[in-house]
Amino acid sequence: MSLFVLVNHASEGSLIIYDLMVKEVRRLFDGIFDWGNTKMVWNGLDDQGSMVWGGIYVYQLYVNGAYVKSYKMTLLK
Repeated sequence: MSLFVLVNHASEGSLIIYDLMVKEVRRLFDGIFDWGNTKMVWNGLDDQGSMVWGGIYVYQLYVNGAYVKSYKMTLLK
C-alpha cells in the first residue's frame, strides 16, 4: 500500500501507523523527510514482522516532534 506525505521543507519527522484501538502497529519512517511529496510503501507488516489483519488503520505524520496530520486508510486482504 502506497502512502504519500507532503512537507514544506526538509524536516525531521516520523510516520506511524495505528489500528483503531490507537495501538501503534508500525513505525514506518523515523528520520529526515525531504522537501515535497514523499511516497512510502507499507507491506502490511507490523513492527514485529507479522502480517496484520485487513481493516481500517490510521497513519499519523509528525514533523519536528509535533503532530501534523492524520490519514485514514483501508487495508484489503
